[in-house]
Amino acid sequence: MNYSKRIVDLLLCIMMIAMLGLTSCSSNNPAVNSQNGSGGQTGKKKVLEISWFEGGNGKEYIEYAIKKFQEAHPDLEIKADISPNNAETLRPKFVAGNPPDVIMANYSNLDYFALIADGQLAPIDDVLASPVPDDKSKTLEEIFIPGILDRGESNGKRYILPGFVHYYGLWDDKTLFDKKEWNVPENYDEWVNVSEQIKKSAEMSPFTYQGLYPSYLLRTLFFPMVASYGGTAAIDNIDNLVPGAWQSDAVINAAKDIRAYTDKYLMDGTTALNHTQAQMEFINHRAAMISCGTYLENEMKGNWPDDFDLKFIFAPVRNNGNSNKKYSWATTDFISIPSKAKNPEMAKEFLKFLYTRDVRTAAAEKVGGVYPIIGGADGFEGVLPASVVYANSMISKDNVNVIFGKYEIWYKTLYKKAQDSLTGLVTGKYTPEQFAKEVEAEAERVRKDDSIVKH
Repeated sequence: MNYSKRIVDLLLCIMMIAMLGLTSCSSNNPAVNSQNGSGGQTGKKKVLEISWFEGGNGKEYIEYAIKKFQEAHPDLEIKADISPNNAETLRPKFVAGNPPDVIMANYSNLDYFALIADGQLAPIDDVLASPVPDDKSKTLEEIFIPGILDRGESNGKRYILPGFVHYYGLWDDKTLFDKKEWNVPENYDEWVNVSEQIKKSAEMSPFTYQGLYPSYLLRTLFFPMVASYGGTAAIDNIDNLVPGAWQSDAVINAAKDIRAYTDKYLMDGTTALNHTQAQMEFINHRAAMISCGTYLENEMKGNWPDDFDLKFIFAPVRNNGNSNKKYSWATTDFISIPSKAKNPEMAKEFLKFLYTRDVRTAAAEKVGGVYPIIGGADGFEGVLPASVVYANSMISKDNVNVIFGKYEIWYKTLYKKAQDSLTGLVTGKYTPEQFAKEVEAEAERVRKDDSIVKH
């Protein structure tokens, strides 16, 4: 027997088995696979994970954007969580160090600036410095309304891109007002006068708002009234935690106006209504006016009577020697990239893609959305809701001051205290002076709390 040959054959067999085993292990072990340039694995699709808030604008536009981005990147697998409650699913992912690549959440429910302070969001200055994908003559930063990007700045870097812009004001049904020969109020005194007429008609209440969410009243009426008394400097002082800002004459006078009006003309039961309930009261003409943002028509789609002519009204503030000055509070959606995103490069490309003409057209057509870019509504007049076109035309006038307030995104407890205290003011729990004192006390607590990052 040729033992030498048998030993050689046996060794060859062992070597072949070992090689097969290594091959098998390698094919099932991603750790030993070479990586491609965008974070995915060779032989597998790259993945882009998106978490998106489904609010008043619905989800059609973001689904369209994802579909078109997918077509442009056929090798990409996109996983999207589009939900009204995505902030709740995002929190544990950040805690676990496993966030998605792109996020857009309701910033009232997700504290973006706490995430920034904790190093959980990535700066996007390089995205802003990039050319607009379909207009290489401009950078992304250059197309935005001046000042809007400051809302997403911290320590000299920018972390947040603004999504749709929402302008706040009163709303009425022009058809109804014309029929009843009621004048649309231009200032506080006219607002009281027409509300008195409506009240005497005994057909409906003059005014309602989304009582469970007093932020609507803060944005639509309170802060424009503050600005009418103290200029936008009074708002800046609130944003910057200036001592005594909440007890200024401007704040107390605005509180007095709110209290005096709501005491006589607010629809009974308003403070117990959520947003859709209050808006249905308005649609059904149980209230003649309501506070809301420019998303109102789309949010209540399918409920509007055929002859309802929805119109935007600037906050009816006191003249205070300048009857020509108008104010509107504005908010935007917040879009960011987590610092631990697995595919940050593709996330950046998606962010830029959102501002292309194609996506902006779809946003206008599908949900009446307008981005806070210069001339954001231009060219979309034929597809945007009529109320949005009208509001944007009003906002663009030279005598209008748009307020991009920051305190509500920087200091969450102060924002909540302002809302709760405003409800106390409306219900008679607080006098205007007590309201101011309550909120100033919380501002002082925030000022002294070294654990809260100041902006």
